[in-house]
Amino acid sequence: MNIKRLVSLVCCVVLLGSLVGCGMISDDVDASPPSSPTAGTSPGADASPGADVPSAAVAALYHQYIQDQLMPEYGLATLAASGTMENPEDRWLSLSGVMSAYIADLNLDGTDDLLLFCYKEVESPYSDDLPLYALYAELYMMKGGTPAKVDELEVCAYNESDELDRYDHWVSLTPNHWFEENLFISCVIVDAVPTIVVEFTSVGGIFSDGYLCDYWALTCADEDLEIAFSFTQTAGGSAGFEYTGYELANGDKVFQELLFTELPEDGGLYHDFGEALEVFFDGFGIDVRYQGSAVSILDDTAVVQRIHTYATKCTDADWDSSIYPFAFEATDGTDLRAYCE
Repeated sequence: MNIKRLVSLVCCVVLLGSLVGCGMISDDVDASPPSSPTAGTSPGADASPGADVPSAAVAALYHQYIQDQLMPEYGLATLAASGTMENPEDRWLSLSGVMSAYIADLNLDGTDDLLLFCYKEVESPYSDDLPLYALYAELYMMKGGTPAKVDELEVCAYNESDELDRYDHWVSLTPNHWFEENLFISCVIVDAVPTIVVEFTSVGGIFSDGYLCDYWALTCADEDLEIAFSFTQTAGGSAGFEYTGYELANGDKVFQELLFTELPEDGGLYHDFGEALEVFFDGFGIDVRYQGSAVSILDDTAVVQRIHTYATKCTDADWDSSIYPFAFEATDGTDLRAYCE
């Protein structure tokens, strides 16, 4: 070894020992490899997402902001509710407030973001005295060391058909809700990008019939929350069920195609619903399997985080007395209630 390099190496070792001895460098060094992403951390980013703020500290700031600012404004949404109905005017459900709060680096800028799902009471287009409990997604980012809301949107599938209006595709419930519905909101990784997949299915209940299945995905571009693609019911009922696939970029539609029809004479690429759905998602690199409207199309092994799910249903109806018990059961996969209740 070159004598100059040897002397330099010895000097470095002596200097390092001096720094450890005076406490400037800890001698308790963790040599283990970085941990894998978990719920509430950035699935596609480095473990230190802030300029000088570690992800755990960013999450703590978001948690504190939720407690101090959002809970007083929105409240905390219930995870379960039940009641009975004898006629369509009866009311059994009250739902508003924050349901889930997912923290991850959604736009891959190196800093964790907060994606908040909350139910808000809004005016219904169908009834003057029955509101909608509509689901919104709100996006928060760190601005000057403080969380700030940068975008929000209705959790609603993309649709351009005149057959069904936007309210049919908006995740929303009413005080007299009688539809049996299932909602799954999950995060998956597509080409290293966190992608929020929404699955919303609705089957007519006691007082009416109908059937709806919508599947779509949200992504974050810079500070915008956008629909990336949508497999949307665009006709139903006596018209024959039809589903159209949409692809969007920067909020604008770039492609659409009629993928499924019940009636062969109406065209469409496929006449098997499950096949049409699976082929559509495969085009975006997401492996899905259709097993019925009450089951998520995503396998648990492909999901980074189950963010929010709910089911509404009529249970143990007393058909003789015409009393119909209904129930709402939700899950929050983000552990929001661990620090807000």
